[in-house]
Amino acid sequence: ARIVRDIVESDSSIEIDETRTGEVSRFIADSTKAKRIFGYDPEYGLRKGIQKTVEWYEERDLYEEILELDNW
Repeated sequence: ARIVRDIVESDSSIEIDETRTGEVSRFIADSTKAKRIFGYDPEYGLRKGIQKTVEWYEERDLYEEILELDNW
């Protein structure tokens, strides 16, 4: 959440609710198995990937529409 907030230059606060039953509280991605089985090799790291996603939405004039959504 902090990375997204930094990239979109927002001063929004990040609120973390209590975990719900069955909810995964921590997750650490590891693409090792995907690389071994499928030859997957990510082109970008997390920060760069999020930046590129934001740019994709901006280029299509969709970025402002997303920020205006009630559930955003």
